[in-house]
Amino acid sequence: MRYHYKIEYLRAASADNLDTASAASGWSVYCDRSASAPDPSPVTDQQPATARSLRLTLTGADGLPDNADPYDLANSRNGSSVVEFKVFPAK
Repeated sequence: MRYHYKIEYLRAASADNLDTASAASGWSVYCDRSASAPDPSPVTDQQPATARSLRLTLTGADGLPDNADPYDLANSRNGSSVVEFKVFPAK
């Protein structure tokens, strides 16, 4: 399965809490893989950025199973999830 996604970041001065961050208009694109999905996990996007908040938007996927959970068919139709998302400080 391959995910299409976009990662955006917001600088520290733009948001001091989640409510302020979600309403802010100053989000910058860190990487945009919404047009072409990268190879399957692990995916590494590396470039320097100074941020207070990150926003991950899943825009699509290739190869999704019909049902992610065979025990909850009503709620798992074409389900997808993010298992792990890591951010590392600059060296």
